Amino acid sequence: MRSESSDTTVPVLAAAEPRLAQVLLGYAPRRGTLEPAAAARRRVQLTLRGGVLDTGSRVRVRAETVQGGAGEAPEPTPLLVLDRMLEPENGTLRLTLPELGLHEAMLVWVEPAGG
Repeated sequence: MRSESSDTTVPVLAAAEPRLAQVLLGYAPRRGTLEPAAAARRRVQLTLRGGVLDTGSRVRVRAETVQGGAGEAPEPTPLLVLDRMLEPENGTLRLTLPELGLHEAMLVWVEPAGG
């Protein structure tokens, strides 16, 4: 499975099996003298294609966040931030994920709605 990010501050890694897809992403701003100040939170839009989405039926999407070392008062982690049933269109699923904070990671699972 191929994974790519259009934002260099949000690296992404994906893996897939016929009935499960997993995506790991995080918000890690680049450091450097010419880099602008990083936003406290980053909105992420995720597009998935193929695999479990090719069945044409509803899928369950779950996401958990894990905080890194930059949080002022860390939440207990992992923290479930998304659990929805969605219907892919032509083998593609597009969704806006909850915003990521600095140094947070998010793990997203996509599986058939029946489990």
